[in-house]
Amino acid sequence: MRIAYIVPSLRPLGPVIVVRNLVEQMKAHGHECVVFYFDETTDGMTFACETRRISFWKRIDTKGFDWVHTHCFRPMVYGLTLRNVKKITTLHSYLFTEYEYALGKFVGPLLGRFTMWVARHYNKVAVLSMDAKEYYSRWIPKEKLEVCYNGVAIERGENNNDDYDHDYDVLSPLIRGGSKAGICLTEHEDTKTQRFSNNRDWERIKEFKGEGVLIGCICELAKIKNVDLVVRAMRFLPEKFRLLLIGSGDEKKALLALANNIGVGERVLFLGERPEAHRFLPLVDVFAMTSKSEGFCLALTEAAMYGKKIVCADIPGMREKYSDDEVTYFDVYSEEALVKAILLAEQDKEKAEMACAKAKKEFSAERMCERYLKVYQR
Repeated sequence: MRIAYIVPSLRPLGPVIVVRNLVEQMKAHGHECVVFYFDETTDGMTFACETRRISFWKRIDTKGFDWVHTHCFRPMVYGLTLRNVKKITTLHSYLFTEYEYALGKFVGPLLGRFTMWVARHYNKVAVLSMDAKEYYSRWIPKEKLEVCYNGVAIERGENNNDDYDHDYDVLSPLIRGGSKAGICLTEHEDTKTQRFSNNRDWERIKEFKGEGVLIGCICELAKIKNVDLVVRAMRFLPEKFRLLLIGSGDEKKALLALANNIGVGERVLFLGERPEAHRFLPLVDVFAMTSKSEGFCLALTEAAMYGKKIVCADIPGMREKYSDDEVTYFDVYSEEALVKAILLAEQDKEKAEMACAKAKKEFSAERMCERYLKVYQR
């Protein structure tokens, strides 16, 4: 089978990471893949297949491809121009909610309806949960909707922080080859500089944590991610708790100001955006997912694979993936509920073990590949 994947760029954002993982597994199963992208970036990931930059205004030749698989808005619209090939698109979030947070209550719904019109022209539309299938069935025929959970690909998931060999993980792409290893290096990166930077971050986090309990959040710092909730919750947690935020976004300045204004600035570390941020999870004690809306949350599943204790916003689609026996849920609008969930999770190692087992069984890149292959082959 020959599959064309179309993404906005090769930047390490959630949907593009999913495509990278999917390509690796498809290649391992003997299928040929080509990744097409629009925007050139300095932090692009490497892929286990050919990548080609394209123009939005010029149609690619689809002859010889069995499927075209698009991800995100521009690639989805671009897919409308392609003829004589089967087409599938993946909707990675609850789009109407996401658009409303990003664009407002007037423009958001308009763009949402246009996106649904585009999606209806595809042969298949993949969504990330049964709940999302019901959500989208209001606009897209149910027979076109397919549930394909995302999958993550990490090679290290030890629970012992002290034994984590971060030097090995940084060098592993050179030893074992390419993006199958823990971190994807582009051709132009200086490996020694990368290694120094990773070690420096590692030591910085260790020093910040000290003998305390480290809460970790890995996400874009945007309003929909609701990170201010965990920052505000720090006021009510014992002094030993520290908060690590990995990610960048429009809300960073507001979050910095909030942390300082409520007197927890010294207990919050803004590390910024980092490639393959899961490499720092061995230092985290409790992972917090606070989003008001989320399609899948790759970072949460990475945390589960590392055997981390997890607190998760009680939002649509998440309980379908992890039960109360695996993660600790909380009311997404309540600081008090989040504080209680963190204190409970910090003491409950059994849930972490069960979440780890679930993630490795159901949400690996291999399982994701199996699900998409069934769709492609049907």
